[in-house]
Amino acid sequence: MKRPTDDALWRAANRLHHEEDVCEIEDDGPNIISRSEDGSESGAFVKAWIWVRYSDVIAEDRECKPRCDCEDCRPELYV
Repeated sequence: MKRPTDDALWRAANRLHHEEDVCEIEDDGPNIISRSEDGSESGAFVKAWIWVRYSDVIAEDRECKPRCDCEDCRPELYV
């Protein structure tokens, strides 16, 4: 199979995985695409930003389920 261009990889990543404020595909700068040096890969890495809510970190630390409704995870529910 012919290797896709960097632009084609970026467009596919953006189309398949981009979701505003959740998973944002990097769109500028150097080294956005990372390929295996030996050329034997079946894909490539494309830089992206993943949004992590602070409450999910607290939930992880407290062994709560993600997006749980306890007071530590969702203090806005306990005003």
